[in-house]
Amino acid sequence: MAQTVRSASTDVAPVERRIRYHDNLYFQDGFWLTAFLVAALYLILAAALDAAGHTENLSVVIPVTAGAFALGLLMSLSRFDGFFALSHSMFVGLAWILFSMARVVPADQVSPFLDSSNISELQARVYFVLLRLLDWVDAAVSRTASADNYVFIFEICFLVWWLTYLGVWSIFRYGYTWRAVIPAGIVLLINTYYAPQSTVGFLLAFVLVALVLLVRTNLSEQQLRWREDRIYFQPDIVWDFLRNGILFSALLVLMAWVMPGLGRNPQLRALLAPVNTTWESTAENVQRLYQGLNRQPSEVVSSFGNTLTLGGERNVSDSPVFQAQTLQARYWRAVIFDTYDGRRWLDTADGTAQYDAGEIVPVPSWRARTAISQTITLLAPVGTILFGMPDVAQADVRINAQVRSQPGAVPISAATAPEDGLPVEFTMIRTDRELFNGDRYLLVSAATEATVRDLENATTDYAPEILDRYLQIPVDFSPRVTEEAQRLTAGLTTPYAKAKAIESYLRTIPYNDAIPAPPPDADPIEYFLYDIQQGYCDYYATAMAMMLRVAGVPARTASGY
Repeated sequence: MAQTVRSASTDVAPVERRIRYHDNLYFQDGFWLTAFLVAALYLILAAALDAAGHTENLSVVIPVTAGAFALGLLMSLSRFDGFFALSHSMFVGLAWILFSMARVVPADQVSPFLDSSNISELQARVYFVLLRLLDWVDAAVSRTASADNYVFIFEICFLVWWLTYLGVWSIFRYGYTWRAVIPAGIVLLINTYYAPQSTVGFLLAFVLVALVLLVRTNLSEQQLRWREDRIYFQPDIVWDFLRNGILFSALLVLMAWVMPGLGRNPQLRALLAPVNTTWESTAENVQRLYQGLNRQPSEVVSSFGNTLTLGGERNVSDSPVFQAQTLQARYWRAVIFDTYDGRRWLDTADGTAQYDAGEIVPVPSWRARTAISQTITLLAPVGTILFGMPDVAQADVRINAQVRSQPGAVPISAATAPEDGLPVEFTMIRTDRELFNGDRYLLVSAATEATVRDLENATTDYAPEILDRYLQIPVDFSPRVTEEAQRLTAGLTTPYAKAKAIESYLRTIPYNDAIPAPPPDADPIEYFLYDIQQGYCDYYATAMAMMLRVAGVPARTASGY
């Protein structure tokens, strides 16, 4: 009978222990120290995001983090189950984020809401933020550009809210410290890498606090076990744990020091090629949806893609990208854009083609062209992009190209003409592997030798396909810019004369890389020409190409060096 009683007691005890939330070992010794370290961990992350300089008003992430920590700690101490705690955090978090963001919305932005309805100013500010979110979703679905930084702030706050809440919940409800440290550390590393302003100090502080927290929680687990086993230990044993933790972190730093050298390994580069291609595509989409953010150049100096968005300040390095050995050259093209949607350029190539090393490309046989060889030696990583004088006709590496047919022209070599008989032009050329410092490739281009007289006497008898593609103008294009283009080209009869007139006008505008992004409701070309009256090459090229199109001259933009 006694054995039966003991068996029942043994069966009930684990169940009773599981439902007793206060059995968490972090509540037994040093609870407030653990809470302080966890709060410091996430506040460092929030402060680093604010100090990075991605955009203004990102300081709201700090009160959002504090709110998430407080709610997570209270829920961990409560008897509520996980489902209620998570659902409650969702609604409270959204409300707190909207309230925090509403406080930074300028008064002039919400005046339309206040004038059209009888609502409070706080409610109007919340409606403004929600409307911005809906506009951003519409831009994402329709694959158009967005310069709205309120959405970026909201998404960062939402991310940090859940990182903080789930981290606090994991530690104080279940005792899982790594589940709190690793996600926050990953976000901080990404922020440190891409931040326009240096945040390395925050990273070091985060590592130090995380180390102390891990030592503290691990020691708590060991102390609990030692007490149960009645093992004697010194009260200052924490210093031994701290020493071992520092040695472990030093090992991680050593590994991080060695890892960059692995990028030169051919096998590893081939293995990571699909990942890098996917990352480049993702980076293009991110740049499209967050074009208003300040940016920092990464190790990959060249970030050319299928879109060119007219955004804000850019931090351009003056370090050389490549060295070219050739008889003559001034421009090295990376990508051609043909369609403008009002905020960005698009490369709408007809398709893709692959060419083996040494294979001759059927480029158009235009007048005043000559074959020019170029040997390109890279001085910095450039991803998979190949730079060359237009038009590239041959390469000593295998290339994957985006191509566009050229109606009205004949190929240089009839033997290499495609089945449809039309020559092709590369809009962008990539290799099938990453290119790094020291890599070298050889190109042959059909380079132009056109003189000023040739340009003045050039024909205006364009093929219909050329007119359709390179006279494209958005439906809602700026009437003000249209009038300016017509004024500048009035009385001029040749495309060259019109181009020189517009060029002379644009040269009066100061060059500046550090301009703020155009407001979401502003026309980028008007913003460049009339509002700030300064900008960088993307704005000059866009203004000139679109003003030429308005004047009846087929035009496009290109990016490169």
